[in-house]
Amino acid sequence: MEALQDARNTTSEITPDKIDISKYDTIYIGSPIWLYSPAPQIYEFARNNNFTGKKVILFNSMNSKFEQKYIDDFKEIIEKNGGTFVEHLYIIRGRMTQQMNMEEFLKKTETLVTAGSST
Repeated sequence: MEALQDARNTTSEITPDKIDISKYDTIYIGSPIWLYSPAPQIYEFARNNNFTGKKVILFNSMNSKFEQKYIDDFKEIIEKNGGTFVEHLYIIRGRMTQQMNMEEFLKKTETLVTAGSST
């Protein structure tokens, strides 16, 4: 039950709560999708950091789908903190017993990030 509750939260404690992103132009923030929403830790990271002048891309892996509401909420946090939300990229890995292997996942991730489109 706690896992279900955690999956719907958009707050979380993270360490470190801020990092120096000043030398980057584009920031990729990634997480798995839990119960159709990104992991709570990425919302906390987004709230705690200044993205002024940065392009931000949200990247997720999942086994089925996500709810657009959570992506929109993430975009709002990024823009409130000065960043430009560029896009949401994702990979559908499959159900637990039928997930793609790590090598295939990494290859798809590289292709996705290079091409900038979801599969």
